[in-house]
Amino acid sequence: MTQQEVIFVKNYIKGAYPNIKDDTTSDAVWYDLLKSEEYYGILQSVKNYIRSGNKYAPTLSEIIAGYELIVLEYQNEIIQRMDKDGYFNDGETSPYEIASWNKKNRMRKANVWASRDYPKEKIPDWFKRDYQRYEDLFKQKYFGETKVGMIE
Repeated sequence: MTQQEVIFVKNYIKGAYPNIKDDTTSDAVWYDLLKSEEYYGILQSVKNYIRSGNKYAPTLSEIIAGYELIVLEYQNEIIQRMDKDGYFNDGETSPYEIASWNKKNRMRKANVWASRDYPKEKIPDWFKRDYQRYEDLFKQKYFGETKVGMIE
């Protein structure tokens, strides 16, 4: 996120919760903790928090936790779509038990690779390309017009 985007998020929160702390020190902390996050996802996390009827402004940790839930839902939806399209199936005829185990193992690897904590440079390029093709189907729904890929 840019500094302007962080300020917009803070102003959005101030619109719903006028008592939020607003000074240059808190701006620096907000920027430091949010700069590596995706703007539209953070904004959606804030909107979800406000819509849920909370009486007090969200903390940074609540915003980030909400964002992580959005990312997890996003990744799960992508992997479910890949599964629905047969992406994880064996290409050849295999006994059911073997095919089932292979599919389960491939899906587990995909979930690990797509997780936020997995080092992106260790993800195989072929999976990055395939995942990004599926990402394009869901990115607009979760993150608006962003060009950022979650496993880039």
